Amino acid sequence: MGGNRSRAAEALGVDRRTLYRMADRFGIDLKDEGGTGDGS
Repeated sequence: MGGNRSRAAEALGVDRRTLYRMADRFGIDLKDEGGTGDGS
């Protein structure tokens, strides 16, 4: 999804806030590290 959380949430059929809650539940950090946005 290229790091776009809104698009990822839309693709999953959930609200963006729900995506954050799900990520927190599974221990996934979605916070932006201030990098280039390409996952590096």
